[in-house]
Order: sequence, then C-alpha cells, then structure tokens
Amino acid sequence: MSGKPPNQPYVSSSPLGDPGLLRPGDSTTRQRERRSVIDSDDANAMDLIDDRLRVLSVAIELQLLLDSRSNLNDAAGDVAKQVSETLSASRVYVAWRPLGSDNAKLGPLQIVGHHPASESSRPADSGRLLNAAIDEIAVRGDWTYWPITDHTNRHALMAVSQFVSETEIDRLTGVCLTDDEGDVRGVLLVVDDDVDPAMSTRLLDVLRFPVLSKLQSIERCTPSRAERVTRRLADLGNGLRGRMALYASIVIGGLLCFPVHYHVRCDCELQPISRRYVASPIDGPLEKSYVRPGDRVSEGELVASIDAREIEYKLAGLRAELSGAKQQRNRHVVQHDFAASKIAELESERLTLEMDLLQYHRGNLEIRSPIDGVIVSGDHHESVGAPLQQGDALFEIAPLGEMMVEVAVDEREFPYVDSGMPVQVTLLALPGHHVDGQIERVHPQAELKNHQNVFIAESKIQDPDHVMRPGMRGHAWVKSDRHPLGWVLFHRLYASLRSMVGW
Repeated sequence: MSGKPPNQPYVSSSPLGDPGLLRPGDSTTRQRERRSVIDSDDANAMDLIDDRLRVLSVAIELQLLLDSRSNLNDAAGDVAKQVSETLSASRVYVAWRPLGSDNAKLGPLQIVGHHPASESSRPADSGRLLNAAIDEIAVRGDWTYWPITDHTNRHALMAVSQFVSETEIDRLTGVCLTDDEGDVRGVLLVVDDDVDPAMSTRLLDVLRFPVLSKLQSIERCTPSRAERVTRRLADLGNGLRGRMALYASIVIGGLLCFPVHYHVRCDCELQPISRRYVASPIDGPLEKSYVRPGDRVSEGELVASIDAREIEYKLAGLRAELSGAKQQRNRHVVQHDFAASKIAELESERLTLEMDLLQYHRGNLEIRSPIDGVIVSGDHHESVGAPLQQGDALFEIAPLGEMMVEVAVDEREFPYVDSGMPVQVTLLALPGHHVDGQIERVHPQAELKNHQNVFIAESKIQDPDHVMRPGMRGHAWVKSDRHPLGWVLFHRLYASLRSMVGW
C-alpha cells in the first residue's frame, strides 16, 4: 500500500536540517502552528542561501575585475565601488600600507581607493579624522563596529568616535586585511551601509582575503621607479622620434660633460693705486681754493693759497724789534757795557732768524699739487678765511693712468678664485669698454659689503685715456679653472638645495 506508514512523523524538507514534526495526535490548530513555523524556517533558510549566493557572486565578479588591473589605486577603487554598490553604502574606503624602499619595512597607511570618487562635501578636517580612525582600526587588529554591539570589545575607539561624531554617520564597519605573518597590510572601511549588519559582515569576511592577496600581487608586480624610467627610455628608443630623442640626449649629455672655464661673476669698485695728501705747510688763514673733487691737476699746479697778511704783520713787528735791538747794542758799546751789548747782539740775531723764517713762509704761501692726478677729496671753496694749522690735510690726489680694482668675491665662490687668474672688468659708467687684468691678491678675511659677506680680490688695470675715476663701480668676471659644463650650470643650484636640506 502506497503512502506513509501511519506511525511515522512527517519530515519537512527545510534546508536548515532542523525538521519540524507533525504528530498524529495533535489538534488541527496545533498542526497549523507547526506548519507555520516550518514555513518560516524555510523562508529564512532561503534568504540565507540567497545572501550567500549573492556574496559569492560579488566575490567572483570582483576577482575577475581585479585580475584585469595592474595598478594598486585602480584595483582599490574597484573594491570600494563594488562593496559600496553591493551594500548600498554612502562611502567605502580602502587603506593600504605600502612596502618600504627595502621591501621589508612597512610604511604608514594610505587611502588608495574610495567610493564615491569625489568627496568635496566633506568637512575640511574630516580627512585627518578619517586617517586617525583607520590607524586606530589597524591598531585594534580586529573587527570594528559602530554603534558598539559587543561591550567587551570597545577599547581603542576614541578616533573612531570622533570621526563618527564629526561626519554625522550612523553606522560604520571596519575590517583589517592581515597577511600570513600577522601584519595589518590594509583596512576596509564601510560607512552607512543599507543592508542587514550580518550581510555586511558576511560580505567583508568573504572579500578580505582575496582582496588582500590581489593587492599584494599587484604591489609585487608594480615596477620600481628605476624600472619605470628604464622602460620609458626603452619606449622612447623605439621609432624615429624616439631615436632622435635618444641621440639628442646623448649629445646634450656629452656637452654637459665637456670641460669649460668657469667664470665667477662679481661686483667691483675702482680705487687709486696710491693716495697723496696735500697738507697746509704753515699756520694761517686760507686765502683761496682753486680746485674741487674730480678736477684733474698736473704736477706743480696751484691748488690753494694762504693769506699773507698775518705774516706781513709779524715781519713788520720783527723789523721794529730788530732796529731797537741794534740801537740798544750800540748804546751799550758806547757805554763800554760789553755784557749788555753782547746780549743785545744775540737778541738781534734771534730776531733776524725769525724774520728769515717768516720770509720763507711768505715764499710758500702757494700750495701746489705734488703729482699728476685727480682730486679725490677736499672741497674748500666755502672755507675761505678759515684758520689752518700746519699739517692739516687739504686735498687727496689720486694718480691717473693705473687703477686698482677691488673685486668683491661671494663667499660661496671663494674656493674658485685665486691669485694669477685673469679677470675682465666692465664699468657701469663705460658699458662698452672692457679692461683685462689679473688677480694679484685675495684678502684672507671676509668683509661685509652691501649686506653680503665677501672676500676682496685686487687687480691692477691700465687707464691710458685717463677716463676712469676712483669709486666707479661695475662687474668683473674672473676666469677660473675648467669644470664640466653641467657643473658650471647647476652647481649653485645643487649647493642651495644642500643648504636647504642641511646636508
């Protein structure tokens, strides 16, 4: 006889494997309640199967998508986009800890992918809070949920709490991407997802291991900077344009290695070879000054004169005293007072000598230039009648025909300038006139000129046309030793960069 045995209970075909039994002695209401429970369990089991199939589908689709990626940022962006669309999340972030230069030490966590791609509506300081929250999740090394569901696992959530409060989000789920050695290589963060929390956890739990493996593979296959440069050069070498660029690079490289003289550019100023000072020969008032600074004078030319009236007054007084002394001597001789006559005779001789000195001074009242040159200093046109003391300097005269150039060498260029090096001088007052010379001496101590620390180098130059004047300024180019052209062009920039970074 077909059918079920009368005493065997009915078994539900629930996929959960937890059957509900219908006993023959149960009442109709009881049997309906049992059938309702069985139908509910069947529905829950089917939803669970659907969720698992959906997670599996997303994992396969994401794996296929990542297989076509060779860039870490693109792959991370695909992960963030896929998770965001699957969980209907407002934002998803993928952070990654790259390998160091030696492929041993790990660097800091960096956000390499997020969805949506544009987040201009975020507060300005939320980026800092986001990085702090991701670092905190990595330190925890475990699942992180907000709001907190497990009160036994609520440690180290200060940064997460600040990030949630600042960005006004409702839910947050974070999971660490941990490798086989126990190092946290990345963090997957989901914000405000719109599905069941169990679904979010199930999806992230399934995806974290294949995502970790794929990102590690992409990172290992990513060429280093040197490899990228080499490949780019190899690509440039292909084709006519690439070969031309390669040949041009070789030519430029050869030119940069070609040795040339390094010319040190400096500021300079003319100074006289020697300085002659004209002083007052006697005491007396200035009668007249005939020259001013800048005037050219010849040897023996009159430059100033001293008033002779004071000397004439003194000579007249001495003549009267001499006449009286002679009469007194004659009177003592008549009286046979030989001692007094001798004294009177000596007094006459003294007065005669004083008169000779004053007459000598009267013959030297004209002050003349001792050399050919130019008046450098001494303007006494407004000082007529001023008293002069013997030895007072009236004029400074510099000889013409030869000048001393003071070259101000920047302290950074001091090692490249030495005695015997050629120098070319161009003055601002004579722009089309170039004068060549040679460095004769470099001062061993630096000086402060125009708020700059410099070393003074000296060079003599000829001025046959007598057009140069002391104090003229210009530029000088010192011809230093030979160096590669590349060094000449870029050594100052290199030295500045070294100073900036403190090498």
